[in-house]
Amino acid sequence: MKKKVLFFIPFFRAKGGGLPKVASTLILKFADEYDISIITLFHYQEKYPYKGKYFTLKVKNYYTGAITKLIYLQKLIKSISPDIIISFMFYTSFWIIPIMYLFKINAPLIISVNSNPDSQYKKKIYFKYLLKFLFPLKKVTAIVPVSKELKTVLAQKYRISKLKMIPIYNGVNIEKIKQMALEKIDNHEKIFNNPNIIKFITVGRLSAEKGHKYLIEAFTKVLKEIPNSKLFIIGEGKTRIQIEKMIQDRNLNNSVSLMGFLQNPYNYISRSDIFVLPSLSEGLPYALSEA
Repeated sequence: MKKKVLFFIPFFRAKGGGLPKVASTLILKFADEYDISIITLFHYQEKYPYKGKYFTLKVKNYYTGAITKLIYLQKLIKSISPDIIISFMFYTSFWIIPIMYLFKINAPLIISVNSNPDSQYKKKIYFKYLLKFLFPLKKVTAIVPVSKELKTVLAQKYRISKLKMIPIYNGVNIEKIKQMALEKIDNHEKIFNNPNIIKFITVGRLSAEKGHKYLIEAFTKVLKEIPNSKLFIIGEGKTRIQIEKMIQDRNLNNSVSLMGFLQNPYNYISRSDIFVLPSLSEGLPYALSEA
């Protein structure tokens, strides 16, 4: 009989960036050996590939009906009866750890941490206090930061024992990326096939911490030195309108292209000259590893 593994994830949205992609990779890898269940806080129709049973709390407002959601979550966990729980990110853990104490759930809990709380929670000081209180508790079996540097931050600033932390870098499916990189592109063929045009490219969710504002400001200067250059931004998110306005205000419509979310960004990356990572902070940039 297969052991049961429960993945607790904020969201599994296909357009959600590196986190759900990492979870999808793990789930597909584990699915042949384990009985997989997935619970998400937020629900989207477009999901990354997965195997197993999918459940969602469908939380529209993180603060609304928290008690109800906690009770529903513990009922789901009880019905699944997992042999091990893997939680992604900080705020999913802020839900799962109290539940394990309140309802006496004894399955080992592994928490995957992919970002630096110092930068992620600059304005949410109470989240930092929650982290300091909850993560050192005995119910947390192990914490997996995505880098050794993140392990150091968690140990020094959040009182988490180094013995409890095991850094594991995000895995990248190199062979799959190589295959997808060879596929034909659908847009801007003339530009990507023109060796005289210098092609800059970045991949990432359109949000303030990803630094697209500074990338566009920098590219405005690049154009003065290298007028035969183009910038391609792959990704979707809440800052799209602001980015579009920046492009229009600087008369960059012919030089900067917002590509939106792409199932396959690798064929564009492989045909570009320079990959740029403008993020203000990262735990371990998945897009950079793939590039």
